[in-house]
Amino acid sequence: MEAFNTLIYIIILLASLIFAIFVFLKNKKAHVNIFFSLYTLSLIGWVVTLFFFYECDQDIILVVGRLNFAIIEITSYLGFYFGYFFPVRTFRLSKIVHIILAVWLVFLNYITMFTDMIDKDEIVTADGVETIFGDYYLIFVLHFIIFVSSIFVIPLCKYKRVNNLQRLQIKYFVFGTVLSIFIGALTNIVLPFAFNIYKLQLLGPLGLFFFFGFTTYAIVKHQLMDIRVIIQRGMIYSALLAVIVGVYIFFVFVLGFFFQQSSDTTVLFAAGLSVVLGIYGVPHLEKVFCKATDKIFFKNKYDYSQAIYELSEILNQNIELNKLLNKTIYKIQEIFKTSFVAIVLPKQNIILNTNESMRQTRELFTLELIKAIEAKNQPILLTEDIPEIANELLIKKANNADIKAINQAHKNAIKYGVEIYVSILLNQKLIGLIILTKKLSGDQYTPEDIKLFKTFSYQAAVALDKAKLFQQVKEYSEELERKVEKRTAKILGLQEEQKKMMQEMAHGLQTPITILKGELTQFNGIVKDNKKVRSIERSIDRVSDFIYGMLRLAKLESETKDGKKEKFNLSKLLNELIESYEIITSEKNIKIDHEIAKHINFFGNEKAIEEMITNLVSNSVKYMKEANDKKISLSLKQDQDSIRLIVADNGIGIDEQDIPKLFQRFYRVGDKEQGKQKGTGLGLAICKEIVQKHNGNIKVESERNKGTKFIITMPIAHF
Repeated sequence: MEAFNTLIYIIILLASLIFAIFVFLKNKKAHVNIFFSLYTLSLIGWVVTLFFFYECDQDIILVVGRLNFAIIEITSYLGFYFGYFFPVRTFRLSKIVHIILAVWLVFLNYITMFTDMIDKDEIVTADGVETIFGDYYLIFVLHFIIFVSSIFVIPLCKYKRVNNLQRLQIKYFVFGTVLSIFIGALTNIVLPFAFNIYKLQLLGPLGLFFFFGFTTYAIVKHQLMDIRVIIQRGMIYSALLAVIVGVYIFFVFVLGFFFQQSSDTTVLFAAGLSVVLGIYGVPHLEKVFCKATDKIFFKNKYDYSQAIYELSEILNQNIELNKLLNKTIYKIQEIFKTSFVAIVLPKQNIILNTNESMRQTRELFTLELIKAIEAKNQPILLTEDIPEIANELLIKKANNADIKAINQAHKNAIKYGVEIYVSILLNQKLIGLIILTKKLSGDQYTPEDIKLFKTFSYQAAVALDKAKLFQQVKEYSEELERKVEKRTAKILGLQEEQKKMMQEMAHGLQTPITILKGELTQFNGIVKDNKKVRSIERSIDRVSDFIYGMLRLAKLESETKDGKKEKFNLSKLLNELIESYEIITSEKNIKIDHEIAKHINFFGNEKAIEEMITNLVSNSVKYMKEANDKKISLSLKQDQDSIRLIVADNGIGIDEQDIPKLFQRFYRVGDKEQGKQKGTGLGLAICKEIVQKHNGNIKVESERNKGTKFIITMPIAHF
């Protein structure tokens, strides 16, 4: 029986010591961790003195007994401060109160240890140890009742002021503490004092099992002081130590049984084998134990960094609003394993959720609640905090309808199991709200979860703002595109009407002009003044050229293809044209220089190309300045898949301001020296149209009084 009692005491001692050290190391600066560790260490002191109390001799039993009472007084004092700070401090005691309590503890310890006022004597009898209580023992009892009850009374007084997670922590901690205190007080105070029963004092420390049991459950289930990792590691290392000891004992037994060698040799070999197996086996066993205990301590564990990365990837890679929102809610549901997630964008009247129940989502928020959340300007709102918002509005004497709407939203949140609202704030304005129900496992949202939500809400605010801008730009672009298409169709219709009108006018004028010119030829021999007749004929020719130009340009613009295209030798065509041009230019003392590459074949409309070249050369002749050195240059080269044709002259040139308008129809460049405008203003427009029909490009370089250069580039089709 004594061995069993000793084992119980050792187990309680080790468990309490490990627990105290782990809690303290988790957060050395937190008051709740410090006083919990001190409170637990004082419990260890009580167990140790209680053990020695029943094992020591009569000579020192009175000292040990009084020390036991003193430690109980210290334990209750530390328990009071733990209750003061647990789970959070909601009120403050003045410095005077702290000093009074400390002085009281010192005074009580003094009269307990050095007088017979509390513990008068300890007598060892056949039935155990009998305590003779002093005249002022009731002072100890009152101290114990007041301070120990504060351990759970103070946290219970905070119950309505803390959040839901902290309330659950209080429940389990208080329940375990009350049970342990009840057992300890019953066996060590009530039964000895009231009924002179001392044999059950050894059972007092067993009450600590309830304390540690419920505290551990609160740690695992509800993140009490968040020391799950430390508790898990402690269990794993304890199990590994037990395995190594077991292996060592097994080898000692086996080697001693089979080889019957001396005990020293057996122990040495057993130790060596245990070390070897430990080196190679412990890392693998640790992984197995970690995997097994993760299911208990971290069954809903996720990688924080990976979760943030995946959510950030969704925000960064999706600019379209609906796609971004859908991927986000399903990723949040996957990470936190919750039954329902919704995202609300109130200003855009957008609601998306995972179960497609619009009615349910609409019942979970009201415009009044959204306004209140925006006013609080906090990223996280727990469901239990909603009544506080209503109370604040009540204090501010807000509209009763607003308060009623917020209270109704709270009732609906409880009805559907909503646990948390995540505000998406941008420039202190609420642009979105994420609504989450409880986890499927029943676990509460951890501080790590809250931290992730806060980080994500800031990123989501920027992403939603970008998506909103993209949506606005997209809608504006679509609207603009529709307007452009409508206006383009209208312009094309007007152009078609204009072309049709031009063709009708040209055809209508061409016939009478032809008749008129035929009639004029009869006057050549009759009229004496032939100069007037020739002047009229030249005017008719100009009008005829103008009408032809109009018809030709209208035809080019209306046709998708400029006549029949075929392969022809462009080098040969250009040489033939130059021969014909020289007949005209030689009369005007204009020299034609040419550099024509041989055997350049081109796929296109030969007549149109000939017309384009003739128009350009004609312009060069027409705008040639009066000088001794008049020259026109033609060049044809092939560059890989394109040809380059250049028609240049050293004529009067073109002013810089006229160049952008040069290819517009009816635009003519005036001769500043003679004050005349030559041509119909359609030749270059026809040239440009012909080049574009062949998928080419035409540009001009010119400078007044130095000449003009037309550069035509067209692709060579492969056949």
